[in-house]
Amino acid sequence: MRERSAPALRESEQRFRALAELVASGILIYQGAECCYANRKAEEITGYTRKQLARVSSWEIIHPDSRDLSIERCLAKLNNQPSQRFELKILTRRGEARWVDMTLGRIEISGEPGGLLTINDITQRKITEEELRFVAGNDPLTGLANGRYLIDAFNAETKRYGRTARPFSLVVFDLDGLKKVNDTYGHLVGSRALCRLANVLRSQCRTIDVIAHQGGDEFTVILPETTLSGAQAIAKRICERLTDDHQHPQLSVSFGAAVYSGSGTFDDLFAAADQALYCMKRRSQDSEDCYCKKSTNESVPAGHIQPRNKNLES
Repeated sequence: MRERSAPALRESEQRFRALAELVASGILIYQGAECCYANRKAEEITGYTRKQLARVSSWEIIHPDSRDLSIERCLAKLNNQPSQRFELKILTRRGEARWVDMTLGRIEISGEPGGLLTINDITQRKITEEELRFVAGNDPLTGLANGRYLIDAFNAETKRYGRTARPFSLVVFDLDGLKKVNDTYGHLVGSRALCRLANVLRSQCRTIDVIAHQGGDEFTVILPETTLSGAQAIAKRICERLTDDHQHPQLSVSFGAAVYSGSGTFDDLFAAADQALYCMKRRSQDSEDCYCKKSTNESVPAGHIQPRNKNLES
């Protein structure tokens, strides 16, 4: 019986290998963390030859970001499930990161449990998805976040406030005289002026801050875990940095700040900051001296205003 079954098994294995070479997906067979079979497409996707794959553990191939999905752990989780499908990152032989769509099923190899994997390279799809997410959430001129992303960031901060009760602030910046710059120097220079302010905001804000350009001459920044006085200090530094950038034409910026204190919508917080901004502009016009110009060393007045919501201060 065994003599008759051995040739049948060899024939079956040969048919499997012949078919596996024709499919468009990578196929790998694992016992534990060791690869005992790989087809040509798997070599193409991973950059390893079959012999190299036999000597390399799955832990080395899977990208550190996806190592919670190691082959051994996934096999252990299969239990009675026929298969698992997920997306993960791998590292090619050259150290390049690639995304693959992987399906893993449990099989038996000489009476021992093993895993049959099919993989498809989806790196380009992931890149396209990331580009679409960036376009959806970013301003095309400055590369900063747009209004849609800003709302999402505000909602995330209000949830965080509900957990920690730590305040966050919102600052509205207005590039002074943008229309005059456009009329005098042209719209290209005006666009560059907006990008100059965007670059200053990037350089002066933290990585956790959200900087947005919603269009026109207005920029908005959400500052997590920042009080009103802290937000005003940051805004003052941004004003000074912009006027000191030694580029032509010289630019100045006005700002208004408000702090979230427990309730209220994005529109409430934005309106409070916007009101403070126009109070600053009116003071500048009345005194014929803008705070943000080099010639002044005055401190930023607190300028308390009555916000729409009693829990908002500016």
